[in-house]
Amino acid sequence: MIVKTLMENTARSPSLGCEHGLSLYIEVLGRQILFDTGASPLFIDNARKMEVDLSQVEFVVVSHGHYDHGGGLDAFFEINDRAEVFIHPKAFGGYYARKKGQTRFIGIDEKLKDKKQIVFTADRFTITRGIRVFSNVEQAEPLPSSNRDLLKKEKGELLDDDFVHEQNLVIEEGQKMVLFTGCAHNGIINIVRHFHAIKGR
Repeated sequence: MIVKTLMENTARSPSLGCEHGLSLYIEVLGRQILFDTGASPLFIDNARKMEVDLSQVEFVVVSHGHYDHGGGLDAFFEINDRAEVFIHPKAFGGYYARKKGQTRFIGIDEKLKDKKQIVFTADRFTITRGIRVFSNVEQAEPLPSSNRDLLKKEKGELLDDDFVHEQNLVIEEGQKMVLFTGCAHNGIINIVRHFHAIKGR
């Protein structure tokens, strides 16, 4: 398995851009996968500098409906018109952040949900052999404190985000099993426990 960080909030090389966002390129099981698309097209520039050909990506997994993980999706569609994009059906909702009494939209462009490449996932969803996503994590343990300023809009009212739209990627390669999360808004302990539960561990 090869994992390359195309976008993060820091960069080890001055030639690479960085921003508040995440994008990982994964080669495994003869497949090319993109996990999240950062906040902007900047991840595409980094990919070119790292000699990663995003036009060959087969699967995209968007971890949740915030701009810093799906903001580069529109730009990706411009360079790749065949990759399937796996995303939770509620990821295109109205999501907001609150800071100093002000709120701002932090969601993903809702118009993208009608793109032919979009595939909506469910609780436990198999993309292909050895590559799966899961959501619907039980929030048994406390959630990250940073969640308190993250909101969703329902019927015109701003409510605390319940992060139903967050999903996680699991890749099985031989005897190895790797779990990829985005922000882990549902709590990393909850996510790992849910993963163990569905794997019968």
